[in-house]
Amino acid sequence: MSEDQDRAEAIRDLLALCPRLEKLGHTRITVEYGGSGDEGGVEGVECDGDEDLPKNLETAIENAAESIYPQGFYNNEGGAGTITLLVKEQIVRVEHGWYETELVSDDPHDYTAADAAPAEAEEV
Repeated sequence: MSEDQDRAEAIRDLLALCPRLEKLGHTRITVEYGGSGDEGGVEGVECDGDEDLPKNLETAIENAAESIYPQGFYNNEGGAGTITLLVKEQIVRVEHGWYETELVSDDPHDYTAADAAPAEAEEV
């Protein structure tokens, strides 16, 4: 299965949970993910409503998220984001950002032979 097919199936899986989540009183589920240096994944699942998510639902949401967030986001500098399930609207929203390292140059320095001359020994 291709990455796009995996993502589409994971979105369908999340949307299929909406009726059950709505019955539990939830309107928004947020999955936070992040990583860098070749490591990363789901960092947490948060829900609104008075009830915590049952463990089996939380696990299903985490598993789906792993196929939805951009693959390879954790490589090099990495990235982070959120996947939000809007339960009543049946929308899966992905917000992602990539970490970037920026090189900031110093002013150039010119050195001459005089700069490299040995320091004179101090008298004791």
